[in-house]
Amino acid sequence: VKSCRGTRVDEAEMATTGLDGDRMFQVVDPDGNPITQRQRPAMATIRPTLISGGLRLEADGASPIEIERPTTNDANANSLIGVAVEVADAGDAAASWLTDLLGQPCRLVALTDDSDCYLPFGELRTPLSWADAAPVLIANTASLDWLIARSTETFAMDRFRPNITVDAG
Repeated sequence: VKSCRGTRVDEAEMATTGLDGDRMFQVVDPDGNPITQRQRPAMATIRPTLISGGLRLEADGASPIEIERPTTNDANANSLIGVAVEVADAGDAAASWLTDLLGQPCRLVALTDDSDCYLPFGELRTPLSWADAAPVLIANTASLDWLIARSTETFAMDRFRPNITVDAG
């Protein structure tokens, strides 16, 4: 789920949109605009897990919820870069769970095989999940160490939310 807590995996399959299953769901406001950790830091507490046929969401202080992956586009949502996309709404139970947790009205939407989410680079249309700018973000520990040595605050790699971290130490 876009902007929820990351999930560590030792291996993953690649799809044309990035890591298979990564950021195929997104939380949106009633107008279909994305809600991210930038607006609602509590999203970082939501632990999504892909399960057979759908998604499980967990967060401290809330009962877990399992959501069947919707497959038919019946709504519209916007990507972070403003591309309007036809999506499938994940239902009222998911919306209620997220609304209670985040303290604002919201819906959970999913990309389907019929959704057309892409990066508009001139005539090039790169298929994408709900990623900010690229299907996969790769970071390395040497660059992180270089930044930390020059910074006045402490931070870790999770600040950059990479899909892949290369140990370049």
